[in-house]
Amino acid sequence: MENPLSKNAFLVSEHVGLFKAANNFDILDPDTGQIVLECREEKLGFFTKLLRFSDYKRYTPFHIEIREPQGHTLIHIKRGVSLFLSNVEVRD
Repeated sequence: MENPLSKNAFLVSEHVGLFKAANNFDILDPDTGQIVLECREEKLGFFTKLLRFSDYKRYTPFHIEIREPQGHTLIHIKRGVSLFLSNVEVRD
């Protein structure tokens, strides 16, 4: 099976919704239109969800998992609370 990160071009589709606190994206192959990767933010706490609907959204932490459609996790992108300096961790 081909590595999904070896492609040069991707099409990003955001999941839109009313009163949606989490960020969810599908990464598609622009040639075929098939889903190559899924980006999901599933680990949100109550206060983070609450702050996402306020002016303090940019300071809230996030934990995004990038997975293959079969469920195998490739990358974790994580940031804690950010006031002045933002430290982002990217792990495979």
